[in-house]
Amino acid sequence: MKTIRFGNSRFSLVMPTATPSPHDRQAAWRQPTNPFATRCVRPAALRFRFDQTSVDLESLAEKLRSQSAVGSVIVGPHGSGKSTLVAHLSSKLENDFSSIQTKTLRIGDPTRGFIRWAIRQPAGSLLIVDGLEQLDSFRRRALLFVCRIRRIRCLATAHAPLPGFCELHRTAATIDLAKQLASELLSQDKLRIAAAHDFIDQIWDDLDGNLRELWFAMYDWYQAEALASR
Repeated sequence: MKTIRFGNSRFSLVMPTATPSPHDRQAAWRQPTNPFATRCVRPAALRFRFDQTSVDLESLAEKLRSQSAVGSVIVGPHGSGKSTLVAHLSSKLENDFSSIQTKTLRIGDPTRGFIRWAIRQPAGSLLIVDGLEQLDSFRRRALLFVCRIRRIRCLATAHAPLPGFCELHRTAATIDLAKQLASELLSQDKLRIAAAHDFIDQIWDDLDGNLRELWFAMYDWYQAEALASR
């Protein structure tokens, strides 16, 4: 027997580990694409859903244009849709800036040279920095200074408000949103939607509203479901 780990190993499912036969391998090739594969749930692939009916991409773009600060930030916990929102919002801002440059910072990424990268960007551009909290406070202040003297705007994402950056929007994921997105991802396999919702009910409280972790768990769940139905 084999234990399949879901997400950060807080969930598991026991599965048989028999060596797949040639027939099984051929069947695997015929399987539909897992709807929770990375390419299906990456930020640019999913449409961002606002939890307030009065807010949409256009109104958020207008709010950014009206902010006088050179730095704006979208705030939200892990996996709450910040990267998805900024990916779609950038398309609404293409005509407002001479260029849009994007940088993603993850835990452990080297940040030496980041300010040099910012200085090289043309005046009038928009710098999108996903994960700005990975920069130390000195470099964040330096970034704001560079933006000010180079007439550059910076749109960042972070887990908490940042000094010197004007808050543009807060993101949060709910279980209803998770089920809605899962249903849409399973649009080609609707018979599994009810089971997917049951699975989300079982694990959601342990995920702390992290959609990114949910998609990892759902990917393994779907694989297990597909194997069990053969």
